[in-house]
Amino acid sequence: MKINKLLLTLIIGAAVLTTGCERVAPGYVGIKVNKLGSDKGVAAQPLGVGYQLYNPITTEICQYPTFVQNAVWDKDSSKGSPGDDSVTFNSIEGAIVNADIALAYSFDAAKIPSLFQEFRASPELLTHGFMKNEINNAFNRVASKMRATDIFGERKQLLLDEVRSDLNKTLGVKGFKFDLISFHGALRVDSSVQARINAVLEASQRALEAETKVQQSKAEADQAIEKARGEKESAIAKAEGEARSITLKAEAQAKANELVSKSLTVNLIAWEATQRWNGNPPQVLGQSLPLFNLSTNK
Repeated sequence: MKINKLLLTLIIGAAVLTTGCERVAPGYVGIKVNKLGSDKGVAAQPLGVGYQLYNPITTEICQYPTFVQNAVWDKDSSKGSPGDDSVTFNSIEGAIVNADIALAYSFDAAKIPSLFQEFRASPELLTHGFMKNEINNAFNRVASKMRATDIFGERKQLLLDEVRSDLNKTLGVKGFKFDLISFHGALRVDSSVQARINAVLEASQRALEAETKVQQSKAEADQAIEKARGEKESAIAKAEGEARSITLKAEAQAKANELVSKSLTVNLIAWEATQRWNGNPPQVLGQSLPLFNLSTNK
């Protein structure tokens, strides 16, 4: 009986010693690394959030973040970085540009095992090593096709958008995802290059202002022409309306006169006269015949 209890104790002890438990936190995935056996190496499927049991003798579990991470890479070593993290790239003319950048990125959970298999590095080392080098390369690939004045001017955002697109294309297959790439502060170039860039930008600004004034003058002239045309058309419409009104009045009067003229027959005139006669002979007679025959029979 004592032997059975001892054996049970040994079995339980062995089970405890050979069983580990790892809690995968929210925002992370677990990477299972098998140290022994035919499936030795990194497991293809990541482990989800929660407690994961494993054999610490034959297996190791590492955690990788999947949430969006933010970073600022700058030239100032006093901001939490031991050295210069800024990026440097060349324009199409060969001007050297140095910049501090801010980025938001994450790791694709489904591709983290293969990412770990390839680099065998912590997220921090991967970010400040391989990823930083690739970002610097992407800036050079894109900026080498642009003029320095464009990089400092109106195409600055286009440069950033194309760098982000380039990174998602080249590193997306490995498991990197870039949500934001932006400049953090002013770009830096040699003072002589800066002077030339400023001169070009100022000339461009003056040309833009002159063009704006030309367009404004043209718009004002067009507005004046349209106003004059409108006033002319209004005057013509008013004159035409008045003429039409006079014509309509004249036509109406003529038609009324015609109707009156047609209605004035000899009989109608005689009848009207009889209605108004007071019985006395007319005081004045013209050459026309009298209204009544006043002669008497003897």
